[in-house]
Amino acid sequence: MKRELVFVMSAQRDSVFETGNIVLSLNKYMPDTDFDIVIYQNDLFLRDKEVLQKIKNVKLKEFDFPQNFKEEIEKKSLPIQLFGIYKIFDLLDDYKTAVWLDTNAAIQASIIGITNCSQLGLVFDRDNTGIPKISVNFNQSLPDYNMDILNHSAHIAAAKDALDYRNIYTWLLEQTPKFLSQLTNPAAGMLNLLLQQFNIEFSSFDSDEYGAFADSYKANVARIVRFSKKNKIWRNINILKAFPEWYRTHLEWLRLGGKDFVRDEVPNILFIQQKVPIENIKEVSFKIFGIPLLKIKNDGAAVRAYVCGITILKISRQENTYLEESAKIKLSLLQYLFAAYNERDYKIIRFFGIKMKLKRRKNA
Repeated sequence: MKRELVFVMSAQRDSVFETGNIVLSLNKYMPDTDFDIVIYQNDLFLRDKEVLQKIKNVKLKEFDFPQNFKEEIEKKSLPIQLFGIYKIFDLLDDYKTAVWLDTNAAIQASIIGITNCSQLGLVFDRDNTGIPKISVNFNQSLPDYNMDILNHSAHIAAAKDALDYRNIYTWLLEQTPKFLSQLTNPAAGMLNLLLQQFNIEFSSFDSDEYGAFADSYKANVARIVRFSKKNKIWRNINILKAFPEWYRTHLEWLRLGGKDFVRDEVPNILFIQQKVPIENIKEVSFKIFGIPLLKIKNDGAAVRAYVCGITILKISRQENTYLEESAKIKLSLLQYLFAAYNERDYKIIRFFGIKMKLKRRKNA
């Protein structure tokens, strides 16, 4: 017997925390709704799989696209996760409604309304100039399709089992490789083509509610906020400050043992104060008059701390992975040696246990 609802998304090793954020938010804002969450992946570390499986409603699956499809995608050096939206049609064998969610986003309220659609629920791809035409997804016009129809985004889509979903899924797998050389935005391009190919009855939802971009004046009240590829929330301190709920949810993900994002903006974002997993440290230096007194560096095999160029501490990747007691002790020592963070109008630096309080400039 089919279950009512499934939310579908993908996860990648380097950005699994984005997926974790979406999953935790779904459970937070729809606690009384019965649904599953299916996450497709093929490269996650065991630790991150275990954390995801701790979360209510989550089911992990491997990408199981046909081999010939995967080979064609690999020829174009495209990530297989890019086509994860196709799986909503495949899952309609087991569910009455399947909803695809892009994880480069923040959920700020219940999104159950997206399931109140006809055969397919979509959101217009609105930008600062309005809603573009579907031709934006291609590098040339396709003679068999109307390229002047308004474009729908692939960041969210709700599919019903009233669709001819099995033939749709087969068509996507067969036709995508044929169009790859003409596609500039593969997932959205193919999604908009299938609307015409199968003459699908669809519902269009307001992008201000189900996909406002972070710089939109309606973003703070949107149910889903989208972040651009260039300005991901965890790479831009100003966006991070504008959407504190995403970061609060991220801290919950960390408490579960999940992978952190690489904090390149140290000390603008809390660093060692939040016990960042050491594999996310690249290189941090503390200098006086241009002379590096303390440097923390990740060379892949281990994280090392140097004082005046001399190695004083080493935490190996193996120690951190298995959370051995020696690694915990070393990490505590590393946190004692160096921390930098903002506190109201001051920048706080702690070096070898000595706390320095520096007045921040207004534009800092």
